[in-house]
Parts: sequence; C-alpha cells; structure tokens
Amino acid sequence: MRFVNVFGLTVVVALACLGAGPPLATKTPASSIDGCAETPPGEGQLFIRQDLERFISLFKTAESDDAWWISDYFIDFVEDNSCLFLSVMKEHPDAFERWLAKLDWNSFVDRGGCLDVECHRQRAISTLEDVGLYNLRDKPELRRMLERIIKRLKEITVRHIPA
Repeated sequence: MRFVNVFGLTVVVALACLGAGPPLATKTPASSIDGCAETPPGEGQLFIRQDLERFISLFKTAESDDAWWISDYFIDFVEDNSCLFLSVMKEHPDAFERWLAKLDWNSFVDRGGCLDVECHRQRAISTLEDVGLYNLRDKPELRRMLERIIKRLKEITVRHIPA
C-alpha cells in the first residue's frame, strides 16, 4: 500500500505490476515547503523533509555496500512526493548526480529476494510519468530533474545475481 499526492489529495494506492484495485482517497491538510505540499507527520504522509535531509547526509558518506537501501528510499520518496523530493535534492546537486549515476547499481539488482525488481522499476516509471510530471507542470526546473530520473529509469536493465 502506498500514499500518493494527487491533485492535492492523499490517495492510498495498492500497487502491483498487473493492476490494482480502485484507489481510496482521503483529503488531508497540506502545508507548503518550497511550493511543494507536505502533509505533517502522522497525517498519512510517509515521507517528510527532515527524513530526506538525514538520508541525503547518510548517502553523501555511504560506502557502496550501504548506498543501496538509501537509494531505494529515494525511489520511494520521489514516487510519493516528487515535488518535495526534488526541491530538497536541488539543494544537494552532488548527491543527486551521484544517486542518478549509480541508480542501476544501487536499486535495480535482483539478488533473488521476494521483490520483483523489474516490477519496481516499471512502477516507478509509470508513477513518475503519470503523477509526478503532472504535479510539476508549473515547476520547470524540478520537472527537468524528474525527466532525467525517468530517462535514467528507462535506460536501466535489471541485473540478476544468482543467490
């Protein structure tokens, strides 16, 4: 189950590659940070700015073995609230470039676990194209950053490492 901000509403979506049931929508109050809506913690918002700032700091110093789980967090955050994610990442261009460059290595490796990594990649592309680009229609700089993420996701081929 995921929470996605659509047209100012927080929508609960059960995601799957082959489809999902109809979304359940509940209106939640939102504040504005850098022109991007952020719901206060405890109001259904899974990702908040302070958490993202902490994870960016961790990512800047993370060794390659530790970077994958932070990269996965970034993917989930950008899907959940593209505007907020990108407005914060814009303040950390080196971290953004490093994350984007290593996205395939950090987040799209199938190590034989229970997660369908290709499904995860496709879902991210779909969510960012459908919801993210619309939400950033009036924010050209953030939209260009999101377009780069989408382009990178489309270039990635999931690598399979035998267990």
